[in-house]
Amino acid sequence: MTGGRFTWSNNHADPTLERLDRFLMSKDWEDCFPEVYVFKLPRELSDHNPLILSTQRAVQHRKLSFKFELAWLKDPNFLPLVKSIWDKPSHTTTALDRMQSKLKCFKQFFKGWGFDRQGTQKKKKEKFTRRASLLGILGGELPSDQ
Repeated sequence: MTGGRFTWSNNHADPTLERLDRFLMSKDWEDCFPEVYVFKLPRELSDHNPLILSTQRAVQHRKLSFKFELAWLKDPNFLPLVKSIWDKPSHTTTALDRMQSKLKCFKQFFKGWGFDRQGTQKKKKEKFTRRASLLGILGGELPSDQ
């Protein structure tokens, strides 16, 4: 089952979680649908999570997580970008909400910025590798310092 292990909660502050809801199937049915999946959906109206039985393989989307890279600190554009994001007005009522809002904006911006930066560096490395390879082909081995 994807989406979590438990299908019921008593909704208390210290909840009791149970796996009450299940699907039963025969061996013959499973042979007909070998790629069957169970998806747990979010609870909306009940204390039970709805379950969906699908006979089609789920497309797994790779979740891209945010990772702060120490190398960003060396980028001359990094601190000005942080300042511009942090200085944007936040329309919240409490200091905690304001902090959460600013951190969310920071994460959203730098997640994309980091991927763009990584892609640019990858292209530069490939270009450098091609040039170094071409120099090796045209000039034989590079001269050594003797």
